[in-house]
Amino acid sequence: MSVNTRQVKIIAFVVSSFFAGIAGGLFAHALQFINPRMFDILKSTDILIMVYLGGIASIAGSIIGAVIYTILLEILRPLGIWRMVLMPLMLVLLMIYRPRGIMGMKEIRLFMPLRDLVTEKLWRHKKKEVPDASA
Repeated sequence: MSVNTRQVKIIAFVVSSFFAGIAGGLFAHALQFINPRMFDILKSTDILIMVYLGGIASIAGSIIGAVIYTILLEILRPLGIWRMVLMPLMLVLLMIYRPRGIMGMKEIRLFMPLRDLVTEKLWRHKKKEVPDASA
């Protein structure tokens, strides 16, 4: 399909590393103490649920999914341990009835320049590799 997968993977790694670093810095600033035991499998699962809930191919969807998931966790806090049963059940139902998440493949106009920048860079690289047939 003439997409440079190596470059796409590197761009994805760099962008995700940037956001993970910013999030880690904000998290450390908010808590003022970080312990490696804080980052267990439940924290990783929470992050994956946020991304899947919002939509895999949407930056805005991931943000919306994080907000919805956090609000639902706080609303269900009085249920105690049962919220840890209801939240994965919600994820399973979401994957059955809405497999692409809330936003799906759609994007909010605010995040379009970021997506267009990445797409333009990939197309520019593609044009350099593929020789023109008319020449």
